[in-house]
Amino acid sequence: MEFLITRHPVFNKNMEVHSYLLDFYSDNANGFDKQPAFEQKISKIITDGILSGKFEELTFGKPAQIIFPGNLLKSGIADLIPGEFIKIVIADNSDLDNNLYQRCNDLKKKGYDIILKNFSFKRDQVDFLPALSMVEVDCENTGDYVKQSAVRKLKNQNFALIAGNVFCKECFSEMLSLDYDLFEGDFFKEANFTIDNDIKSSKINHLQILKEVNSPDADFRKLESIIKRDVSLSYRLLKLVNSSFYNRTNEIHSIRDALTFLGLETIKKWTILILLGNLGSDKPLELLYTSLTRAKFMENIAYTAGYKEHKENLYILGLFSLLDVFLDKPLSDILNNISLEKNVEEALLGHKSDFSNLLLLTREYEKGNWEKTMSIASEYKLENNILSEKYLNANRWSREIISSCFSKT
Repeated sequence: MEFLITRHPVFNKNMEVHSYLLDFYSDNANGFDKQPAFEQKISKIITDGILSGKFEELTFGKPAQIIFPGNLLKSGIADLIPGEFIKIVIADNSDLDNNLYQRCNDLKKKGYDIILKNFSFKRDQVDFLPALSMVEVDCENTGDYVKQSAVRKLKNQNFALIAGNVFCKECFSEMLSLDYDLFEGDFFKEANFTIDNDIKSSKINHLQILKEVNSPDADFRKLESIIKRDVSLSYRLLKLVNSSFYNRTNEIHSIRDALTFLGLETIKKWTILILLGNLGSDKPLELLYTSLTRAKFMENIAYTAGYKEHKENLYILGLFSLLDVFLDKPLSDILNNISLEKNVEEALLGHKSDFSNLLLLTREYEKGNWEKTMSIASEYKLENNILSEKYLNANRWSREIISSCFSKT
């Protein structure tokens, strides 16, 4: 794949994923492009992404919000994609002229949702409103007057309001109270620390099991005993081992048989993953997706980055990188109760370690901070096609795991 791609979840008021905003960049002849690949490049990216199924892999069947330059929209490329698969986002720098208006109005009549980013009541934006279904207001860079006016003037006209760049819980609460409909940003990755925020008893139990499982002396028998005493853990583990992920013909009915089939290290890995999911039972499912994707992505790039012998530790580093959010406690407090390899612990705490740069690479890729991503990746000789391949593989894997372990069926 010649381009880098990531996704940003867009949540509804119930913190369920409504759609994913896709973010992709491409190399150019003069170096690395700071802006999204426009015109010919974006046309090729969209075509390749749709035809190859890569976009569907990223969005898990949810609609993809795709940013189209105005001239590309006029070319008719959007008609090639069924309206239920995408939501059309008009690029910031597009000229909102009459030709684009007519094109968007036609698409809207065909059932496509048309979104205008960074809405601020500029004259050309207001004139363009009849051709739109949704407007996005930038939470980070827009004043209170515009945020409030959008609700007063547009809600009764059946426009869906999107709060964009919502990076903190306070901003989310503000836009929710104003009655915005959708929310895009990293606010769901922010921990909610409070002075008297005690960890729930059920989470304390899972944290204790996590400590025991991750202990260096957790042997076959001890692990079997640990798993058996937690009903939820036993159920999810047996559900996973009997799922299509392993495609077994004969079902496994006991933890001992599961241990025998998977082996000690693999069962420890799955047990830690399931415990993390249980710790996040009161959090958005997207938080677990993010943790699993980080874990698998870091494990994947370990082979190419020269860290093959550390792939298990990099997996744990990615998996635990949002543990403070799962528990709403500082990582320094949590890690006092868990035994981790020193480089993993140092990286989690934000200290310099052998693994800290790979965690930073993972976070920057996830955010779509492409220049920073490429700068770090070059240190490990990781090319764009490798990064994209490993990221898409990690997304696909996390989807399979969530479906196998945490689906309601």
